[in-house]
Order: sequence, then structure tokens, then C-alpha cells
Amino acid sequence: MILFQLRNIYLKASQYKKIWLVVSVILAGLFLFISTRSTDQLRRSGYPDISALFDAMNHFTVFSILSISLRLYFEKNMKNNGIMNRQSLIVIFFVCFWGILCETVQFFIPSRGIELIDYAANILAAPLIQLAINAILKRSSP
Repeated sequence: MILFQLRNIYLKASQYKKIWLVVSVILAGLFLFISTRSTDQLRRSGYPDISALFDAMNHFTVFSILSISLRLYFEKNMKNNGIMNRQSLIVIFFVCFWGILCETVQFFIPSRGIELIDYAANILAAPLIQLAINAILKRSSP
């Protein structure tokens, strides 16, 4: 019953493709913007000083949100006939590419560095979210 309700909410939200495209572009731009800020700029902005594990959870969360918003943009004409479909793979590719870019750019910012756990969190978010969405859509089909 809960999966069926989640599916209905998801499918209703997917009707607003243009909104999800705008949300995805804003999120991607925001993530890249934050990645290009120095540690001092982040501290002055009020961004809390957090542990590496909590930072990795933040990375996973924000790239999961980007993955969901992109998937909602692509959802309209999807055929969910397998564990992964073409649109899921497009979303995974883009989110993984963007996650790698956002983390790699930090190498060139003074007082910032790259961390493998952040790469892993950025890259793992998209496939796990796409698998979850596909499972919800497949199992709760009427």
C-alpha cells in the first residue's frame, strides 16, 4: 500500500517536467558553486565544520536529490521493463560525471582537497536511487 502511494506521488510529480529541469539545473549549479568556494569562504557563510563521515552523508544526500530531480524530468515516456532503463542510465551517467567534476575541482581551490569518500558518496548516490525508484515503480504497478 505504501509503495503504491509512493508510486502515485512520484508519477504526479513527474508531470511537471520543466520545473524538474529547472530544479536540476539550479541544484547542479549550486553544487558546483559550493565546490569552488575555499574553506574560509564556507566558514564565513555559516557552513558548519563537520566530520568526514557526516560530510560524505551530505554528499550522498545532495547527489541523491539531484538524481531524483533529473529522473522526474526524464520520467514521462519511460518504459520500466527492467532493473535499469535508458533514462536511468542517462541520469546515473550525468550525476556521476557531475559528482566527479564537483569533487575534482576542489583540488584546484586553495585550502580544499579531494577525498575518496566524497567521490564514493557522489558516485554511489545515483545508481542506488535509480534502483530504488525502479523497484518502487515495478513492485507497485497496478
